[in-house]
Amino acid sequence: MPVVYYPPPTPPWISTSSGRMALLFGGALASAAFYFYMTTKEPSKHREGEEGLYTVPGLQNIGNTCFANSLLQALASSPSFVNWLNNLDYSRVPLRKVQFLMALRDTLNGLNYSKTPTASATAVIEALTYHGWNIGLGREQDLYELFNVFVTTWDDELKCLRMVLRYSLSHVGGESRSPSSSTEEPASGDESENSRETINNNCCRVRSDDFAFLREIFANCHQDLKQTASIRPPCAGTIASQLQCCQPDCLKKKVRYDEFCVISLSIPKSFSYIQVTLDALLRKYFTVEAIKDASCDFCKSQFQRSNGGLMKKQGFCKLPESLVLRIERIEFSPTGGSFKRSDHVKFPEFLDIRDYCFNHSREGEYSRGEVHRHFTKHSLPKIVTGSATQSNLSTDALRQADIMLQRISDSIHSKNFKYELRAVSEHLGGADSGHFVTYRKALDNVSNFWFRTSDSHVTRVAFSAVEASEAYLLIYERVHSPPVPQKTFSDIVLD
Repeated sequence: MPVVYYPPPTPPWISTSSGRMALLFGGALASAAFYFYMTTKEPSKHREGEEGLYTVPGLQNIGNTCFANSLLQALASSPSFVNWLNNLDYSRVPLRKVQFLMALRDTLNGLNYSKTPTASATAVIEALTYHGWNIGLGREQDLYELFNVFVTTWDDELKCLRMVLRYSLSHVGGESRSPSSSTEEPASGDESENSRETINNNCCRVRSDDFAFLREIFANCHQDLKQTASIRPPCAGTIASQLQCCQPDCLKKKVRYDEFCVISLSIPKSFSYIQVTLDALLRKYFTVEAIKDASCDFCKSQFQRSNGGLMKKQGFCKLPESLVLRIERIEFSPTGGSFKRSDHVKFPEFLDIRDYCFNHSREGEYSRGEVHRHFTKHSLPKIVTGSATQSNLSTDALRQADIMLQRISDSIHSKNFKYELRAVSEHLGGADSGHFVTYRKALDNVSNFWFRTSDSHVTRVAFSAVEASEAYLLIYERVHSPPVPQKTFSDIVLD
């Protein structure tokens, strides 16, 4: 006999329309409660260390402030920014004069190994409001524009710190002395041997006091120079731009130096259907440019030339500790409308910028590379200590060995041109609206973990997720190699 399945009777509270509505409403309410729990619970999985601190805390969204939260998270990942703010001397000026710098310092410190899972950008926004900036809550704004606001604001406050670091020599070393005021004139007619000895001793004592006074002056100036250098923001660098005349009978050069805190890189339209790399954008930015309809001042005054031609070359002259790069994403159509470029820009975790420096010589680098490849195939003559053996070494061998040592030294110091990626900010959405998130590292260099920060929600991710993002703002930290003692060829022979 076949088994017949009879479904259970429908409950009376579902059979009615009001019951079905209650079921749907209850399910929606349960889903909303689950989503609220998942997005607001404490990220205990990010606690590390014995003290249970949060490695990378989140930031509360207090009204469409994702742009500010993302920028603060990016700056908090840079050791040079955090150390710069912590090392500033705020005690020399009134606190209201450095309100923004102190608020930024406290906020960035709170975004690294904090006892609380979330922080707030309220103090930073209030400090910007005090300086007259209209950072309206509830309105979407751009992360790059906010960074420019940061730069302008801390420049205004740093002026107060620079004013108190002016060199003051009047109170150094007490009252200055001079030989005329310290020596006593002998009485008229008294030219005895004792009086001459007394005058000579006084002169020697005065000269000694004057040298001590000058030493203290120079020590004070040196200290002031160090403090002035410490005030310089870590993202501040210098670009040198050279204009050279193209006429063979002139070839005069003119160099201009411009400071920068961020470099904006545009994506050319010709890159629309090829793989875009950060290296290609930097080469496009620092490429040599020919200006046809222009002439140098000397050609205009001496030869009355108006279109002799100029060659423009630019490159890094002073490297910043923290290199901030912005990739322009918003463009405008001929009709006036704006649209967003969603091209994926491939960026490295370690960036070498030697080729973008103003005084870097590719020809010299190539010649040293040829010498290095030569010595990998042909061994050097064996060197034995002893004056007789050393005298038999040819001058050519010594010169070649010095070139090889220079090549090794250059390869060691080339690390000073390398930068490590610390943070990547990404914009999700269209040209008019969207959401900012930041991928960042922890402040220490021990754990090589990456974190995705989206307001108060923080998750650990792999670097592959960082590489796949559409980068809008990148922050690189300069890598410093430990100092290596220089040795000449003769030192190695004697060793």
